[in-house]
Amino acid sequence: MDVLEGLMTQHRVAEHFFKEILAARAPEAKERLLRELVDKLDEHMDFEETIFYPALEAVDSSLVEHNYDEHQQAKPILSALLGMKGGSPEFMDHLTRVRSLIETHVRKEEDELFPACKTHLDTAALEHLGIEFESWGKGQHQTRSPHRDHHHPSP
Repeated sequence: MDVLEGLMTQHRVAEHFFKEILAARAPEAKERLLRELVDKLDEHMDFEETIFYPALEAVDSSLVEHNYDEHQQAKPILSALLGMKGGSPEFMDHLTRVRSLIETHVRKEEDELFPACKTHLDTAALEHLGIEFESWGKGQHQTRSPHRDHHHPSP
């Protein structure tokens, strides 16, 4: 599996969930969809922080650091959303904020980080990341608790 294609597919899934949450009328539906989205984002961010970003430190450490930081900005908003009623104005405010953060993050990854990967990582490294991604998606990794503060190596 191509790791970059896999991550981009997950990005599209997250975009779809944001649209579904916004389109849902019932607060309970918004809350259910949000829980599903947060589960998917947790798995996605865990893979990036545990496997993908560390493999890219040598490619562009400042861009990798920026991506870690964007995750850390989104996590408390996602946590707060999980405790809100789907029909509340606060819910919509937080949802709009986190959606904007994630959309910006996705654009930066896809426009800057992913092309740098293709340029600076050899085929074997990309294939290895693809294997890691595929096994991660099958649950063959150590699960982390949601919304924890990931510590990452300093460049």
